[in-house]
Amino acid sequence: MWSAGCSTGEEPYSIAITLLENVPSDWDIKILATDLDTNVLRTASDGVYTEDRVSDLPEETLKQWFMRGKSSQAGQVKVRSQLQQIIQFKQLNLMQDWPMKGQFDFIFCRNVLIYFDRETKTMLAKRYAQMLSSRSWLFIGHSESLNQLSNEFELVACTSYRKNT
Repeated sequence: MWSAGCSTGEEPYSIAITLLENVPSDWDIKILATDLDTNVLRTASDGVYTEDRVSDLPEETLKQWFMRGKSSQAGQVKVRSQLQQIIQFKQLNLMQDWPMKGQFDFIFCRNVLIYFDRETKTMLAKRYAQMLSSRSWLFIGHSESLNQLSNEFELVACTSYRKNT
């Protein structure tokens, strides 16, 4: 799985939690999380957030996946190592060569396409299709669309696309 434009890491950690809570324990889960900005990647990799960033999560989820800070770290939470172990954070410029070789089952690229012109969006959609296994999924943001950008995907739901064959 690839979280492109992962920013400070909330998305890949949320994906990891969802998967670990819902798929068989023998599945080999690996998440690549990339962003251009090395500062946000440092925050993501550290996995330390203020409590207000996770305040909407159920208490059970907080207890299972986060450690609350004490003393000088009061008011902060840190994701548990079990989550960090399945996520690899890397710096990546989407406009340059992508070093990834394997095929992904899912790509999350939410609220990234909005920053590019039509030509670049079309190019990125093509590159995402090349990185996905047949019938795999691409998730984009609510203000984004692949309409008239790519015929390599079918729209399944508002922000969910499946790669054709």
